[in-house]
Amino acid sequence: MDKKIAFGIVLQELIKCDLYCGKYDAKNGNESFMNGVCCVMEAIACRVNDEIYEAFSDMFLHNLLASENRTKGVTCADVDCTGRCDSCELVAF
Repeated sequence: MDKKIAFGIVLQELIKCDLYCGKYDAKNGNESFMNGVCCVMEAIACRVNDEIYEAFSDMFLHNLLASENRTKGVTCADVDCTGRCDSCELVAF
């Protein structure tokens, strides 16, 4: 089996788990651990091809920032929002 195909299969299986997609409990979780997960997952994605790497990296970062924003009580389509835009919702914890 071609290594690129094998890495693609591994990546597809791993991203079935939210943790490997950047979704985590940012309130109780460890940001350093998530950075390590990101590095490993990006290394796997890079072995598939550049397009997969870019798409995965963007998805992981989006999910990571959204997870961290939820701990601040902010849910918004814009993960860089700090709760001040017109479309965001503040969440009570």
